[in-house]
Amino acid sequence: MKYVNENSRILNWPEMPLARVVFLLIMGIYSSPFLTIPIVYQLAVCLFLISIIWIIQLSKSATLSVVKSLSLLILFLVFCVGFFRQSLQKTSTDSFHYTNQLSHQDYLVGQIVQEVKKKKASSSTLLDLESINGVSCRGKLLVYFNKADSILDYRLGDIIAISGRPIDIQSGKNPKSFDYQKFMSNKGIDKQVFLKPGSHSLVKKDKLFFLLHYAHQARKWALSVLDKRLPDRDQYATASAMVLGNRDHISEDLQSAFSETGAVHVLAVSGLHVGIVIMLFNFLFRRIRSESKQFKKIIKFSVLTLVVIVYALITGASPAVMRASIMFSTLLFGRLWFDNSNIYNILSFSAILILLYNPNNLTDLGFIFSYLALISIVYFQPYFMNLIEKFYEPTHWVSIRITQLVSVSLAAQVLIFPMSIYYFHKFPVYFILSGVMAVAMAPFILGCGLLLLFTSFIPIWSTVNTVAFSLLLKAFLGIIYSIQLLPFNSIDNVWISKSSMVCLYLAILSIMYILTNRKSEYQRFISPKKTGRNSAILITFLSVWVLMVNSIYHTYRVKNHKEMIIYDHNGGTLIDIYEGEKLMTISSKGVDKKNIKYTCRDNRIYHGNLDPNILSLDSNFVHNRLAIKYNCLMYFVDKKILFLNSIDLEKVFPAQSDILLISHSCETSPYNILDVHITKLVVVDGSISYKIINQWKKECEKRSIPFFQTKKNGAYIQKGI
Repeated sequence: MKYVNENSRILNWPEMPLARVVFLLIMGIYSSPFLTIPIVYQLAVCLFLISIIWIIQLSKSATLSVVKSLSLLILFLVFCVGFFRQSLQKTSTDSFHYTNQLSHQDYLVGQIVQEVKKKKASSSTLLDLESINGVSCRGKLLVYFNKADSILDYRLGDIIAISGRPIDIQSGKNPKSFDYQKFMSNKGIDKQVFLKPGSHSLVKKDKLFFLLHYAHQARKWALSVLDKRLPDRDQYATASAMVLGNRDHISEDLQSAFSETGAVHVLAVSGLHVGIVIMLFNFLFRRIRSESKQFKKIIKFSVLTLVVIVYALITGASPAVMRASIMFSTLLFGRLWFDNSNIYNILSFSAILILLYNPNNLTDLGFIFSYLALISIVYFQPYFMNLIEKFYEPTHWVSIRITQLVSVSLAAQVLIFPMSIYYFHKFPVYFILSGVMAVAMAPFILGCGLLLLFTSFIPIWSTVNTVAFSLLLKAFLGIIYSIQLLPFNSIDNVWISKSSMVCLYLAILSIMYILTNRKSEYQRFISPKKTGRNSAILITFLSVWVLMVNSIYHTYRVKNHKEMIIYDHNGGTLIDIYEGEKLMTISSKGVDKKNIKYTCRDNRIYHGNLDPNILSLDSNFVHNRLAIKYNCLMYFVDKKILFLNSIDLEKVFPAQSDILLISHSCETSPYNILDVHITKLVVVDGSISYKIINQWKKECEKRSIPFFQTKKNGAYIQKGI
């Protein structure tokens, strides 16, 4: 059969006016950080545009010029609304935000809105502030408790008082590293505070908003049921993630298995899970359709929307779940009351609501991936289905479902893979196999998990459901681990630049335009008007050409560069030395290998080398223009670098250097060295305590020696010629 879908005409603008609206809204939100315009002026412009539009509307003129002018004014108003909404989100323009009222030492009162996470190093939580130094304020603050502190039994909703100095969240200071500050800022968290023991106290026991409170209690109860019924930790972790959205118990091995097989999306409660919940409960109302009576449709919509809201709250009301809830509620409404509702209009409407509520969602990867995946599935799935049917036409319902799942897995990757490679540097080879199995089994796992919770108080049923659920999880995990063991299960350590990612998307969008404006021979004869296909083909060709040039240039640059990087690595020394494609590393003993990947993994992927040759300062080493001599002296290109880590002051050591590197937890007093050694620059890495850093900083200021510390200034990079 010929598989067709009217939604394949993604660029049919007259049928999807809300797509233009959301596009202008996004452009306004995106433009706001680059321009500084007073809020009053922005509001005045929006009100002026509304007045003009209202006056034109009252004139009731229907001439073409008036209609076009009105359309342009409305679209410009949407752009201004997006600009204005993003400006309101800035903390700098909010006089009530606590960041605009900070002093040297602050007394803050706020409500705990996140469970206290207890770890070996410290415990942390999130406060929604109510006052600072007795003055009302608002904003979220990340709070860290000292590991030596006896933390009170704080619970979600409690009001506590703290005394401390909020500081900026550290940004990524190493090349190509993850920018944690920007990530937290997009979540509305701008500051953090490290509390001393005893600098906090309980003000009063309180609760969150009653819906959130009871949803949290229900979630805790559900987790306790799963914990009791599923003794296997991997099964419990998978069930709590897939059913309740709790990923706290996912082990590193389990996370790696799902990530390498391309099934990691099933561990995060999102659109897939919300869609399954609607599908399960929609079965009860399957007889109510768009042609049914109004009150029946209202009942169906109200019940299913209530189910979605309750499920979203119980799973923690994460942004991904809330997006999916709004999206599917809008989709359900459109399907019930409008026979020919356009899926792109529905998606656009949900995106407008989400972005108006929180414009920072525009930078959230979950938001971007969810919409890209849905658009990609809706547009490309019919094409992949037709392509598959050219080689194999399924007849049995099982083969039809499998074919549909394969086409969905292929379609979802088209608009996702450029951004996925850009951010995660890997691509799962067996994504079709894992996608088919994960999506096919997810409804059964989620349904069985919910059934287990509903029947947990019924002895016989709960036992039977527990056995069935455990076997289902065992089979599911067995499949995931089996796929992981397949050879070449993923293409790892792939690097593409932002410009290359843009080129990929330009090529894909051009291909989408070509497919959308395809004409038959008869249509071309009747309407020979050009559709812009030649321009789209040219853009596709140019995009691929630029992508190839970028790749060749990157390879040339990597092969012909020399660079030494002293990383900002907390508690240890970590130095990478690049000589073309060769990588040599110097590190202190006891450096946590797991933490190294957060420090330099992305930078090593960028340079195409994750297998360094470990150098030792205890022996002489000579390689081209790189050499280590006399146990503590290194020559890199034309620089003489002295490692102050194991120098014996009783022996003779070099009297001059270009760079003096204080590393490997060295505690030698600065004046003992600088009195007998001349250097042009002092660099202190992350292995040195703040006490020693301050000593070196003061001594360098006295002697007018440039001072560089990685904890404050980030990684030190010395480029070679």
